[in-house]
Amino acid sequence: MTSVREAILATARMDHILQRAITNHRTPAADKLIVCVGKATDRQQVTVAAVTILIGSCGRRGAASCSRGLIAACLAGGIANLTKNVVKRARPAPEMLLRERQRPYRFGGAPSFPSAHTAAAVAFATCVSKQIPDRRAALHAVATLIGYSRLHLGTHYGTDVIGGALIGAAVGRGVVRQSTDSQKA
Repeated sequence: MTSVREAILATARMDHILQRAITNHRTPAADKLIVCVGKATDRQQVTVAAVTILIGSCGRRGAASCSRGLIAACLAGGIANLTKNVVKRARPAPEMLLRERQRPYRFGGAPSFPSAHTAAAVAFATCVSKQIPDRRAALHAVATLIGYSRLHLGTHYGTDVIGGALIGAAVGRGVVRQSTDSQKA
């Protein structure tokens, strides 16, 4: 039991060190970009843009992949939100929030672990990139940017983002596997 407690404390220390490093090295240019990413992600504009581009550039293949990707994103976000209600980890301290986000950003008391934004983004990227491999780099770059934005904005700890990414990757692969199995049947 002591080793589990020590591991949890060590992980919490690592989270705080990473969060302070990001907070202390913010730049105005990066802040502007990340605030835009955060707002677009909160309003699902990133997803709408990705779906539009993929359908426009890949036709039916893009539409089918996006429908599976959206299912994966919804499932991963739901699992992440259910997990939040079990774990109930507190958000980073308010002073860690990016100044531009302190007033308009409200959590409504929502717990921190795992990041549902990251889970949904990684699930979408994982699912769609398995079906449209030539878009893999771009999809995962956007998912990575969304995950990093959660850290830069100060709304999540590193382990929240890692947990969200693991959920997203697992769900994305599961949806691909399920759709492949059902096509074979």
